[in-house]
Amino acid sequence: MTTASLRRGFCNICAKSYNVLHLWRCLSSKCEENLQSVCQQRITWLENDFDGSVTFAFDTSSTVMEQFDKLQETIKQLSDALSEIEECSFKLDALYNLSVQSLDVVLNNLIEKVNCALGEIMPHLKMDLKCKRAIIEELGFARTKCMVIVCLTAWIHEPYFPKMMCTSLMQILQDVENKLSSS
Repeated sequence: MTTASLRRGFCNICAKSYNVLHLWRCLSSKCEENLQSVCQQRITWLENDFDGSVTFAFDTSSTVMEQFDKLQETIKQLSDALSEIEECSFKLDALYNLSVQSLDVVLNNLIEKVNCALGEIMPHLKMDLKCKRAIIEELGFARTKCMVIVCLTAWIHEPYFPKMMCTSLMQILQDVENKLSSS
């Protein structure tokens, strides 16, 4: 493989990684908005369900169920995004092995830097997904206003989405092409 094709491949992987991380941030924000809406509607519904006989799974409010379905769909999209990030990391490993043979020091250093940053962020993304999935599942079984509030609070204070790390990695990914074109 030529150095130019290695660099192109690296830029493509970086662009895909950037897009997936951006998607992750957008999905997380959208998911939080939907969750807040579901919780608010769920609390209102629970306040009007005086005998407490109906669980959330049997809530007849189509709006709440539609939004809950959107939450579950967003979790699926986050899971798919995580798979894409993992795929990018595998491709970077392979690309690094090829680039070592090309003796392109700048490219090798950049690949190593990006791969290291992806490796650091992936456990956080996995934990973020795991927590979001658990909170949404818990919300599905919440039978009291207090439990709904606990789910919402857990989401708001959920510490696993690495905002600063994500922003830093996205900046690294944006800078890749500039660094490669200047070398």
